[in-house]
Amino acid sequence: MVASQQSQQRAQAAVELQTHRPDLDAQWVVESLSAGLTHLRDLLLVRVHDDVQRKYGTDSMLGVSLQKLEQQERNAKIEIEAYSCVVLAEEAAQGGYVGEDSEWFLDWMFRLRLGDSCDALEEERVRYYQSDSIEERRLKFAKLLQRVVPESLKAPLVLLRLYPRSLRILVAVAFGDPLRARELRAEQTALLPAIAECHECHGRVLDNDEICRCCGNPVWSFAWLLAD
Repeated sequence: MVASQQSQQRAQAAVELQTHRPDLDAQWVVESLSAGLTHLRDLLLVRVHDDVQRKYGTDSMLGVSLQKLEQQERNAKIEIEAYSCVVLAEEAAQGGYVGEDSEWFLDWMFRLRLGDSCDALEEERVRYYQSDSIEERRLKFAKLLQRVVPESLKAPLVLLRLYPRSLRILVAVAFGDPLRARELRAEQTALLPAIAECHECHGRVLDNDEICRCCGNPVWSFAWLLAD
């Protein structure tokens, strides 16, 4: 999607959000969500693909065309976006960020991130991620991610336990709920105590457009993910 289309999409999303939450700075929320989701998506893809290959080496890529590699990346981004939309919508509804009637928000998120023609994908993935528990849904995402990025199987297991909480933190930050964001960061730190040891960010919750260049917060680098 070209930049002009993305800009128009965000503007339309802000207008719609304003109708549901007229008390918000809707444009700021949209920009915060968009920046944060792009960061999280791209960082996760680096962790499960580039970082895995750097650490464990690569399988032979002879005969694999550039076109096929680009398609793999597009497919991976779509799957990450779809899962992210589901998690974000759940957190927004549970946090009361989008009003009492929150059913509209999931569709809004899909259109914001994947465009107006994503109805079929949305229906399919929402049905796929219907689960009795957050853990079950996470495992479904891991399985789907391994299908489109096979090397993701070698990524540290803690990565995909931290990632959904990073998504939920993103929502809390965008909607101005620092207490919830810190609660979720405490859960992440319990899973990976090394988070708090970064001498740059000290594991604090960052703004959605920020990335710690030292540890990778909010999607930590292998040096942190593999720390004892």
